[in-house]
Amino acid sequence: MNALWRTRATTAQMALAAAARRSNVRGAFVLSPLLTCGARLYGVRIPLLNNRTIVLVDDVRTTGATMDECARVLLAAGAREVRGLTIAFA
Repeated sequence: MNALWRTRATTAQMALAAAARRSNVRGAFVLSPLLTCGARLYGVRIPLLNNRTIVLVDDVRTTGATMDECARVLLAAGAREVRGLTIAFA
């Protein structure tokens, strides 16, 4: 199961500067409704994630903006730690 869902389409990050990349993905991810079990308030601690170490996997990391935004959502939901794993670094 995917823990995060993208809530809106975002511009391709490839041509954007670092600050624009962060702005582009800000608010673009939320916890999957399958994890929240009806809890709809932002910042609600989700028992399945509470005190867990979560690993995010991304194909390419450039500025880390997407991983940072995803980690922010997971930490707010109660994850103890979020680690990033990438295949390539640009």
